[in-house]
Amino acid sequence: MVFPINQLKIDPLYVSLIEDQFENNILAKYTAFKNGSAALVMAFNKEKNKYGSINNIPRDTLKKYNSPFSSLLEISKNLRVDLQRQVNKNTKDLEYIQLQGDENSFINEIALRKRKKLYQKIEYFDDIVILLVVFGFCMEQN
Repeated sequence: MVFPINQLKIDPLYVSLIEDQFENNILAKYTAFKNGSAALVMAFNKEKNKYGSINNIPRDTLKKYNSPFSSLLEISKNLRVDLQRQVNKNTKDLEYIQLQGDENSFINEIALRKRKKLYQKIEYFDDIVILLVVFGFCMEQN
């Protein structure tokens, strides 16, 4: 059976360019997210140091930080899914490399490093989500 997509005769270079553009778009989104959240985290740390603990920060001050963090996460809501999609693609690439018996190859090493960086980005994103949950909890307590 011939699949319709196979009849299109799409140039592999075109597909590669689309994938590169998708990866660049994710990188740009993550960079904007990281820069925005890093500035907020630094400012929030000053408040935390000023009051000694997150539990001692007044509710109004917590609200002041809750809103920008919430907005940042709303803007970046698809970022984690996109990063996870990249991890899944990378995992498939690594599985293919292993099936080919190329575990000691340079390409395998690059794929492993890429996966590590993707996991670090997901972990950072999740840390910001957890911080937002902590804000909510502390505001309920105050």
